[in-house]
Amino acid sequence: MIVSSFEILPDDILYEIFAYLSPVDILQSLFSLTKRLSRIISNEYLWHIHIGDRTMSLSMFNDQCENILKLIGGRIVSLRLTLIDVIVDVTSSNPFNCLQVEGVYLVKVCSKMPLLKICRLPFNHNDSNANQIRNNSLEYQIILSNLLNINHLRTLTIGIHTSHFLECLLLCIPFIESLSFGIEDRDINKNDTHDRILLPTTIDAHRLQYLSRLRINCRNSISFHRIIALLSSVFGQLCHLSLKLEAFTLISDPLIISGDIIQQFCIDRLQPMATYILNLLFYIMDDFEEKKIFNTFLKVPFTHRQRPRVFIQELDDHDFDDLYHGFMVYTLPYNNTILSSYIFSTDLEKSSISSLVPWSLLTNLSINHSDVLTPATFESILRMAYNVDTLELFDDRGILLRPILNNHNLVTLINQQIKSFEIYDVTLTLQNVQRICTLLSSRFCNLKKLLFTISDAYDEWEWKPSCIIDGKNKSTKRIVNLIYLLVDQLQKLVYLRISFCTTNFSDTPCFPHLIRQQLHQYPLSRPFRLRVSSNAVEIWL
Repeated sequence: MIVSSFEILPDDILYEIFAYLSPVDILQSLFSLTKRLSRIISNEYLWHIHIGDRTMSLSMFNDQCENILKLIGGRIVSLRLTLIDVIVDVTSSNPFNCLQVEGVYLVKVCSKMPLLKICRLPFNHNDSNANQIRNNSLEYQIILSNLLNINHLRTLTIGIHTSHFLECLLLCIPFIESLSFGIEDRDINKNDTHDRILLPTTIDAHRLQYLSRLRINCRNSISFHRIIALLSSVFGQLCHLSLKLEAFTLISDPLIISGDIIQQFCIDRLQPMATYILNLLFYIMDDFEEKKIFNTFLKVPFTHRQRPRVFIQELDDHDFDDLYHGFMVYTLPYNNTILSSYIFSTDLEKSSISSLVPWSLLTNLSINHSDVLTPATFESILRMAYNVDTLELFDDRGILLRPILNNHNLVTLINQQIKSFEIYDVTLTLQNVQRICTLLSSRFCNLKKLLFTISDAYDEWEWKPSCIIDGKNKSTKRIVNLIYLLVDQLQKLVYLRISFCTTNFSDTPCFPHLIRQQLHQYPLSRPFRLRVSSNAVEIWL
């Protein structure tokens, strides 16, 4: 395509082309091509930029800072850097986040950086094939052998893997001091008697003589028993242990986890001065009446110590009826990255646990489990978490949003600091969304980022434009008017996303070509960039 024909493309088409390119490629290849492209790139598109990949070195970064960032530095909203010189980090959005073969990316990283000391690769192994562990065991044993004697890892964090992989990995990291991992093996079934008794051989403690800090996240009972069997010899040298566990088990399961087992295999093996953190969640089937497993935790010595203080809390989860007895066992202060809804009582401000949560330090609050939280509890949380600037609300019952919008005193307290608000309220429909957004924009005047979902074409709130006279234009008018309202009322808004929850894509209330046409004919009051599909409308201001 020659420059003259590229020059006449509409802005929306250019944005779609840009989406396939990295920010660096856009700047290097297109920024100086024409004055129009230079203006669009610097003033309307590249507000967020990520520089860095698996091949980015410090010298390359310095070069790009010198030759690229100076061109658009005045417009950057956020800058993200990834350098291989210090710490390796893979985020959840990275294409390597979920790998079928365990250890491949870890080997790639460590083989290229033999002096790497700190490595964080929190991607999860996806064991979608039941036979994959056995079929691939030889493969990743061969791969991991490349790590032996060439890396000097002292701190390693990885995601969810199998015990077979971890058994091989531990032999390849002899200098490790701090290790954090998740473990999930296939649950055993009644006919799988071979796996029922198959536990790994305990690793020689001399192979991990420097290991002093261990963090384990077990996703089921079999994972717990296998990893404890593997690492039992090193517990006595630890100065800190963090154990997270979630288990759904039968009361008759031979590998069930009781308070006595945690005491014997974990707590008693630690040095007297070692610290530990527990975050245990149990759902025990056929134990709803007698609560046998729950009672074992009430009797063991570690739950009666003053330090660390241990809380044992039964769960009132109606989803399981009377088949399961659920409870939590956790140490205080509760330092998990996610505060479970079950921790909070309905009278939160008088609850003993509420005084132990560092409310003033919370800046990001994500609320779900509306079946557990009441509007009053939600209000109490917002009052105490007074420094929160990012709020995410997932409400599948539609009971939490409206009370906080209608409580003027509460909103006056929190509206100054909330800058980002993401909402999923199952009762938010195309029929009532404008009224709700009018109220929201008057209450949260400092919003910079707003995301919400309209649940039309969802159960009883079904909206089928194809069945309504002039349905396409009516839907478009409602959506466009909503956009005008939010852009005009929320003067600090920089990003808006409206999603549509629909079970039938042909009946979505969003028609991209009509929305583009309306906003082109009657532009917004501020310069904007638009991306629209049948599932969502996104606007950058």
